[in-house]
Amino acid sequence: MELFEELKKLGVDVDDALKRLSGKEDLYKRLLGLYVKTIEEQYVSPDFSAADYQQEIAKAHKHQGNIRKYFGDTHVSGVQ
Repeated sequence: MELFEELKKLGVDVDDALKRLSGKEDLYKRLLGLYVKTIEEQYVSPDFSAADYQQEIAKAHKHQGNIRKYFGDTHVSGVQ
């Protein structure tokens, strides 16, 4: 199955993202690759300590913003 079709089945608004990028599919794929690289630095461990609370919240918000930036207005489960 093609990447874009898989993303659509997951609820990603690929059409909106491509519209934002003037239909440039290669650019969108490159941005998706960059997004994957950002996940490691924004990983929020489910067992973080209370002392790390603010840092983990900041990472989660950054992650949420990147989802919208790379995937458009999405309705992926758990993203608001």
